[in-house]
Amino acid sequence: MNTLVRIVAVFVGILYCLLLPSVSSAVKISHGKQPDTAKECAICHFRWVDAFFTEHRGTPLVPLQTEAVVGSKEMCLSCHDGTITDARDKICNDPGHGEGTIPSSRVRIPETFPLSEEGTLMCSTCHTPHALKNERNDQSNSFMRAANNDSSFCRLCHTTQDGGISTGNHPVDVSTPDIPSRIVSNGGVLGNSIKNQIICQTCHMAHGGINNKFLVLPVDDPDTITVLCEACHKIDPAKTAAQKSGKYSHPVDIAPKGTAEVPERWSSGERVHLGTEGQVVCRTCHRTHGAKADTKLLTTDNYADSMCMQCHRSQALVLGTDHDLNITAPEFRNSLGQTASQGGVCSPCHIVHNALHGQFLWAMPLGPEIGGTKDMDRNQSAVVMEQLCTTCHAQGQVAEQRIPEFTLHTGQIALPKKLKNITNSNGKPLFPVYHAGEYPSFQGNITCSTCHDPHIWASGDRSDNSPGRNTEGNMTNSFLRAKIAENFCSVCHGEESLVKFMYFHSSMSRDKKKLLSPYSVQTIKPN
Repeated sequence: MNTLVRIVAVFVGILYCLLLPSVSSAVKISHGKQPDTAKECAICHFRWVDAFFTEHRGTPLVPLQTEAVVGSKEMCLSCHDGTITDARDKICNDPGHGEGTIPSSRVRIPETFPLSEEGTLMCSTCHTPHALKNERNDQSNSFMRAANNDSSFCRLCHTTQDGGISTGNHPVDVSTPDIPSRIVSNGGVLGNSIKNQIICQTCHMAHGGINNKFLVLPVDDPDTITVLCEACHKIDPAKTAAQKSGKYSHPVDIAPKGTAEVPERWSSGERVHLGTEGQVVCRTCHRTHGAKADTKLLTTDNYADSMCMQCHRSQALVLGTDHDLNITAPEFRNSLGQTASQGGVCSPCHIVHNALHGQFLWAMPLGPEIGGTKDMDRNQSAVVMEQLCTTCHAQGQVAEQRIPEFTLHTGQIALPKKLKNITNSNGKPLFPVYHAGEYPSFQGNITCSTCHDPHIWASGDRSDNSPGRNTEGNMTNSFLRAKIAENFCSVCHGEESLVKFMYFHSSMSRDKKKLLSPYSVQTIKPN
C-alpha cells in the first residue's frame, strides 16, 4: 500500500513539473488573448496591457507605467481634452473640485469613494466609468459613483451644509417664485422634486465655478458682475414674505462711509469679508453655511444688536442713555412688532432689512410736524429729520413728556466758512443743516439733529450716563452737540447766542421781531 502511494505521489509530481511551463504560459496567454479587455479597459488600465503586466516594459507609444494612473487628472484629460469630448473649460478651470487636495474636517468622504495614496481627492473619487447608465440623460449624474438626484450626491460628503436656517445653512429643497436667468446662464440648476427647487447646484458647480467655493456667480465683486445673493434676494431684500411693508435695506456694494468703521474681525474672531474694492457686501454680515443656528445666517453673534455696534461704534454710545429703549421703554414695538427687550438698543429705531424709510433705515412711521413760525421757508429734508424725532416725541408716544414747542429754526442758512471747517471724519458738517436733495448739507434748515446727537447724552463725557435716567438735562447734555452755543449759535447771533440757545424751544425766543436782525441770519432761497 505504501509503495502504491509513493508511486502515485511521484507520478503527480512528474506531471506537475511537465505541466508547469504550460500553466505559466497559459497565464500569460490568457491575459493577452482578451481582445475586449485590451482594447477597452486597457485604455485606462495601463498595467493590464500585456507588456506592462508580464514583461515589465513599455510599448512603442507609451513608456512603462510603474504607478497607478487610473483616476488621475492627467488620465481623464487624455480623452476630455478634445480627443473624445472637450471639457477643458470645466475640468481645467482652477480650482476645480479640490482635485489633489486633502478633504477638510468639515467633509465626510464615504468609504466607497477612493482617495489617492496621499489621501487627496481624485477625479475617480466622485466619478467612475463603471457607473450605471445615466437615466436622466443630463450632466447631474455623469459617471457618478452614486445617484445625484436634486444634489443628493453633494450631501453624501457635505453633511454639515444641509438642514436650513435651524442649522445655520442656507435653505435647500425649497421652492422659489422665480429663478434668475443670470444664475441659469452661468450654470446653476434646479431640482426636479418641486417647482423651482433650490438645491446645492443652484449656487455651486463642481467644475468651472468661481473661486474656491465653486459658485456660479461671485459674492464679492459687485463692480463687474451680478452678485449671487442679489440675483435672488435683490439689493433691498424683505425679511420675510409677510413683512413687505418696508422697502429699504442696509446699503451694500459700497465702501463704508460716514461714521461707520468696519473692523478687521468680528468679536467672534471671524474675519470680516468685504468686496474686492472694500465694499460692504451681503457676505460681510451673512454666511450661507456654518452660521450660528437660527440667527438669519449672520456672520457673528448679534445679541442685543451687538453686531451693529461693532461697525457703528460712535452710535453705540447710546447704551445706558434715555434713548436706550431697552431700559426706558422695553415694551416699545417697532414696525415689525419686535419689542425693545426682544431686539436691542438699535432695533427700536432702525431695521437692517425692510425699513419703512431710507433715511437711517427708520423702523417706525414718521411722527407729526411741529415746525416753527408759520411763514418759515422749510424744505422736506429738514421736515423729515423733525418727524424722525416726533416718532416718539409726540402725544400718545413713548416720549410724550418731552415734546418741544418748536423744532425748526426760522429761515434757511448757509453755513459760514468757519462752520464749514468743522466737520467729522467723512467731511460732513459737525453741525448739519438740511437742504432738499442732500443731507446733511452746508446750507438749508436748522432742525433737531443740527443741535442734538441722539446717540450721545453728554458730548465728550459719558460719566453721567446713568442707565434708566429720566430727568431733564441741562446745557451740557440732553443729547446736545459739544459746545453748541459757543461753536454754532454764536457765529450768527454773537453775544445773544447763549440766551437764544437757552430759550430756543420757548415762544419768547421764537418771536420773529426779537429773533431776527439785519446781520443775525443769512436767508437764502432753496435751489
